[in-house]
Amino acid sequence: MGFWSWLTGEKPDKGPVVVSTTAEEEEITFDRWFGECCDAAKDYPLWGVSAEEKEPEPEPEPADRASYSDAFEKELMQSIDEMLAEEETPAEPEDPEEPEYNDDYAKAIFLWAYGKGCALEDDTYYYAYLWHECGIRDARAFHLRMIDEGYLEPGVDKKGQPVYKSSAKGRAFIDEHSDYVELHRNKIYNIGWREYDAKHKEGETFADTVERIIKQRIKNDKQDLGYCEFSNLYGLYASSGRKKEALKAYLQHLYLSVSGFRLASEIYGSSEKKSILSYFDTMIDFFPGTMDPVKDLREYFEDSMIDEVYEYKLPLCVCDKKLFTSIVKSALDDTFDYDKTLRKLKRAYNKYVREVMFPEE
Repeated sequence: MGFWSWLTGEKPDKGPVVVSTTAEEEEITFDRWFGECCDAAKDYPLWGVSAEEKEPEPEPEPADRASYSDAFEKELMQSIDEMLAEEETPAEPEDPEEPEYNDDYAKAIFLWAYGKGCALEDDTYYYAYLWHECGIRDARAFHLRMIDEGYLEPGVDKKGQPVYKSSAKGRAFIDEHSDYVELHRNKIYNIGWREYDAKHKEGETFADTVERIIKQRIKNDKQDLGYCEFSNLYGLYASSGRKKEALKAYLQHLYLSVSGFRLASEIYGSSEKKSILSYFDTMIDFFPGTMDPVKDLREYFEDSMIDEVYEYKLPLCVCDKKLFTSIVKSALDDTFDYDKTLRKLKRAYNKYVREVMFPEE
C-alpha cells in the first residue's frame, strides 16, 4: 500500500508506491509519491470537513495542476530548509562577550580559591566567576596548568582524601598579588584589575589606592553625587580600622539618603504635585537599619561632623540641619524610633514639595 493510500484509505490513481532497492529507484519513487500527495491534497479534507460538506471546486487544467504541485513542493521544501537551518544554528552563549584576561589576576584568584585543597574536577565543578570575572574558559585545564607549573602540589584534606594544595611557590604568588585577591573579595567597590593597575602607585596599600579611586568617583558623579561611593568609603574606612573617618563618610551617605536630592530631576519635569508627593519612598532612602552604623561608631562622633556634612552642597535638601541633627542624636543616645523618624521625614518631604516646588498652588 502506498503512503497516500495508508493515510486516506483510498486507492491512488497511480497505483501503490513501490519500495525501491537502489538510490535511483528511491529518487523516482519519492517524486512519484510527492506527486501523489500534491494531487490528492487539494481536494481531500483533513481537518474535520468531509468531502460532501465542501463546495465542489472546478478541476484544474493539467497545466494548473502542475503549477499547484510545483508551488506546494517549493513552499514545503522552503519550510523544511528553514527548520533545518534553525536546528543547525548554534545557540548564542549566555555571555557572548569574553572578559578581558590577565594571567596574574586569573592565577591569583584561582590559587586563593582552590589552594587550600581541591581535587581535579570536571569543568562544571568550578566557580562560575572563574570565567566571567577571570576569563578562565576551561577551569579543569587551568587547574592542570597550575599543577604542571608547580603552583599546586599533591596533598591530603582533613578527611585524608587526595587533593592539590598551594605549594611554596603558589603561596608566594598569592602574597605577591594579594591586592588582586582583595579586589575579588570586595567586588562591592566595582573596581576591576585594569582600573586598579592604572591607578595604583608603588608603595601604596590596597586601601590607599581604593580610597583615591572612590574619592575621584565622588567628584565625577554628577548624577548621584557620590551616594553609593560614600557608602563604599565608609566600608573601606571601617575595615581598615579608621573608625572616625568611617563615621564621617557614613554621615555623608546618610545626608544624601534623607535629602531627597533626586527630586531635582522633577523640578523641570512635567510631573504633577500629587505624583511627586507619592514619590517619597523612592526619593528618601531610610530603612530600619539605617542608623546602626551611627550607633556602632557613636564614641567617635563630634558635633563638627554635621557642620562638615552640610558644607557639601546639594541641588536641594528636604531635611534641614536641625532635623538631621535630631535624627543623629537620637541614634547616639538610644532614643531613636524608626517609625516616628520616618513620619518626620515624610512631613518635611511633603512641606518641601508643596512650599518650594509648587508654591503658587
